[in-house]
Amino acid sequence: MMSYILAVLSIIVPFLYLLRSSDWAKADIYERLVMMSLASWVVASFFSIHMGIQFFCGVGVMAVTYAIKKRHYHLNKTLTSLLILYFVWNAVSLIWAPDFAAGISRLRIYFLFVVIPLIFGCVKIDEHTKVTVLTASIRTMGFYLAATFVTWLLFCYYNNTDPADWLEVTKSTFSGIHPYDIILSWSNYHHPTYTSTGLMVLTIIGILTSQKKITADRLCHIEAALFALGTLLFILLTQSRIALLMWIGLVPVSIIYRIREHKKTVVTAYVALIMAAVAFCVSEQDKLERFFDDDIRIQNFKTAHYCIKKHPLLGSGIEGIRFEMDSDEIAKEIGFEAANKDLGNPHNQFVGDLMMTGVVGLTLCVAIYLYVIFLGIRERNFPLLMFMATFLMLSNIEMPFYLHKGVIIFLMFTLILLSDGDTEQITPEDSSHT
Repeated sequence: MMSYILAVLSIIVPFLYLLRSSDWAKADIYERLVMMSLASWVVASFFSIHMGIQFFCGVGVMAVTYAIKKRHYHLNKTLTSLLILYFVWNAVSLIWAPDFAAGISRLRIYFLFVVIPLIFGCVKIDEHTKVTVLTASIRTMGFYLAATFVTWLLFCYYNNTDPADWLEVTKSTFSGIHPYDIILSWSNYHHPTYTSTGLMVLTIIGILTSQKKITADRLCHIEAALFALGTLLFILLTQSRIALLMWIGLVPVSIIYRIREHKKTVVTAYVALIMAAVAFCVSEQDKLERFFDDDIRIQNFKTAHYCIKKHPLLGSGIEGIRFEMDSDEIAKEIGFEAANKDLGNPHNQFVGDLMMTGVVGLTLCVAIYLYVIFLGIRERNFPLLMFMATFLMLSNIEMPFYLHKGVIIFLMFTLILLSDGDTEQITPEDSSHT
């Protein structure tokens, strides 16, 4: 029942925000369908994996309809080629994978690297409209944050728990349950890292595109600040360590970039940021050490290092890493009593690619990252560069290309944020929006 409610709200709420925008008023029916499907997909991607895939199918239908009616199709050929080659190489690795059936099952996730960019080639939306779509998504996610905070407060009320206990910089449980399993129980998806990463991306976009006055097309500065603070509270409640580093490192950078024309303010903010960071790290040193300590990942990296030495060129084949990470025999050979079967991959995108598909797989993965960064620099697309900074941080503690959520987050935000090439890049100083 909850899935149906969330699906309906993922359509209705962004639609109501888009309905008030100037871009909606100027768009024809096909452009409106694309706008609505994209905004709904961004929101739905925060819920269950199935919902994210189902809403992408909706985007696909709207995009193909748009392409047929508008006779439009345009791809970034280099990026699309890299993404498809990455999929193809993972498919080729089935030849030496230890379990063909398991490899095929995992390969279905990698097929998104083919489908999503091809679908995005069907549509053309200008930079103003992209900001409008993302603004509607951000405002809708404000309800997501509100629902999460209400769940937190209700749990504290009925279980006689002090809400302040949740805000300690420690890894803890409540009534034996992880905090994210409690406050995200209504959302059908509990993994705090990917949810926090998505919220961080929207936070950065909100800061970079906000303006003084509130309009239907853009957030005002107060809205962006409230969303950023809401994201920080969410991160603290769910105890997402990497997301906390993202917020501390990238939100101030986004703000400084946003006010970069005011040089004195920027210098003052930069000095204050450094002083605050140093003071916090010194005062909370013991708690931070316990918070970031993770012996499980140490075992994972040692296992990965052992396996990479065995087959550095081709790797173990797609899904071979799960068999190696779950092997008690390998664990004992490197000095552990048993394998850590809870994580199943090395939790690092680059180590994981080298372990699973060898040097070629790693090279293709790095090429994708570097090319997107190159596009961001060439187009002076700071939101895209900040997204890549966020995703690179995620890639150092997770293997996002191994999971539906990670692939969708990467492709969805990369392709939405990429400039169309023949449209003018929107900047915060654009006089028509300030």
